[in-house]
Amino acid sequence: VRPRKGAIIRDEAEQALEALERGAWVGEGRYAKIENDDFTFLGELDFAGRTLLVALKQIVAPKSIFGWARARSPRRRARRQWRGAEQLEALGVPTGSPVLLATGRLDGRRCDWLLMRHVPGTDLLHHLAQQDLSVKEEHDAARRTGKLVATIDSYGWFNRDTKLSNLIRLPTGEVAAIDTVDIQRRPGRRVRMLRAMLAEALGHDVVPRRTLMMRTLREAVEEPHVVWRELEAFAAKHQDDRPRVNLLDQPHARTKTPTSASPVGE
Repeated sequence: VRPRKGAIIRDEAEQALEALERGAWVGEGRYAKIENDDFTFLGELDFAGRTLLVALKQIVAPKSIFGWARARSPRRRARRQWRGAEQLEALGVPTGSPVLLATGRLDGRRCDWLLMRHVPGTDLLHHLAQQDLSVKEEHDAARRTGKLVATIDSYGWFNRDTKLSNLIRLPTGEVAAIDTVDIQRRPGRRVRMLRAMLAEALGHDVVPRRTLMMRTLREAVEEPHVVWRELEAFAAKHQDDRPRVNLLDQPHARTKTPTSASPVGE
């Protein structure tokens, strides 16, 4: 169990570990992402007398010397995501709180299981594709997105994965950040974060309207028209780029709850 301050938090992690070992899933969940042996599973876990909506990430080390070394690194992906989530929470940015980080072996390879509270809602990439928000809701989401970028940078931090698919519009209207692996201490990277959003939108052919983009820029930067011209130049160079995996085409159907080797609390 990843050490955290406070006996209550440690007890929660130990109870979550026991629930995972028992396979105490309630009802049916879904796989949000599957890539080789890695996956992200969303479901309800019954532990400590309550049901918690969680995201379970399985990260399996590659079959190579490099993979063997990386799996033992204190900076491996699961640990970085844990620390990144804690950092965003400290900044007041909504995100999925980490509950448990466990390690074990799967088919002879080292494996991490990271359990986090699931962030409810729909990512902004799918909202753009589905066009399911009202004009007022779109402008509110654009404003909150710009504010999120400004907040992260104002404290001297940078999120390399500030993509639209990693930004979730909550039922309350707030915008939360999920993939927290690459939260770095690098100030002055607001335009880099905005470019990451635009690049993903271009790759999926769901570029937002100019009015929405300007709403975001006005919240994110001091000179929105200057940054707008920078983003126009960036878009001209990358308009034909396509992602390796089209997230809008990925099915999210669930076939069964995840099964794995028994994790051991770290």
